[in-house]
Amino acid sequence: MVSWDRGVIRRARSDVIIAARLAIQTARPMFCEISLFQGFGMFQDCRDTLELTGRRRRTRTSPPVTAIGASVLALMAMTLGGPAHARTDGTCENRLAPAMVVTGSEERGAATIRVVSPESRQGMTMHLDYDGETYGARFDEKGVAQISIAVFNKSNDMAVSVKGIGAVKCSVPFPDIDNVYRVVMQWHDPVKIDLHVIEPFAMEGADGHVYPGRPNLSLDHGLGQLDVVTDAVEDDATAEQSYVVDESRRPPRGIFLFKADYASRGSVPDGEFCGEGKYANVDFTLVTLDHGHKQMTKKYATGVMACGLPLPHDVEFQKMK
Repeated sequence: MVSWDRGVIRRARSDVIIAARLAIQTARPMFCEISLFQGFGMFQDCRDTLELTGRRRRTRTSPPVTAIGASVLALMAMTLGGPAHARTDGTCENRLAPAMVVTGSEERGAATIRVVSPESRQGMTMHLDYDGETYGARFDEKGVAQISIAVFNKSNDMAVSVKGIGAVKCSVPFPDIDNVYRVVMQWHDPVKIDLHVIEPFAMEGADGHVYPGRPNLSLDHGLGQLDVVTDAVEDDATAEQSYVVDESRRPPRGIFLFKADYASRGSVPDGEFCGEGKYANVDFTLVTLDHGHKQMTKKYATGVMACGLPLPHDVEFQKMK
């Protein structure tokens, strides 16, 4: 005969109640505030607020969500996933140079332009012009140059060029534009700034915290993914990082938190990244695409920091409001 510990049963029942309340959050206010979204399971004490008729409002703290509750929530989260977005092929002219092939494709609004040359052309730069921005990518030793960028329209025209060789046009569609939520961070200096996205109900450093070091491309550790990381290969070229989540996986409640980490500057600024250095202060912008509409672009700057002094955490990881 199997013996069950009453405390375990009570905790399991509490977990199921929490899961049920989370599942019906679209129909009534969500009473469970969860600050860690880990593998689609919640591992955080929940404050269960009860409205008692004829009595004052009171709050009690529920036990930590156990593995049983995490499994329930993982099953619930699976229902959020809609159909996978198929890759859409674009059309590109192929008269850039003899035997040089230019192709374009799109997935979830991330357009990829790829140029393949029969010659190595190593060190040469392919440029891509789109929406007033100019991106660049170096040809590798195999004769391949590739750029991925976020696009903002159902139909997107862009120009691809290689200095001394020529230019061609590409058209890349974005048929699912109404079905994704996308955030794009851009800047115009050959430095590295990392976009950090902390998803609703997540905590920094845990699952649901998406950034270049953990882009979540397999969607195993959060709701969305960082699918665009494009560096600026030269001054005035556009660098870009972008996060995307399907609307079917986007929580009806909760706030996305965005932070910028000036990775080139590091936690202790020095050299040209501090004081009066060339890249001490870098301007960058944040653009959102929500339900097919490009939102207002917000402008930010990294700010000038003193050389040799460690940065506080909230300065190193700059919050974007």
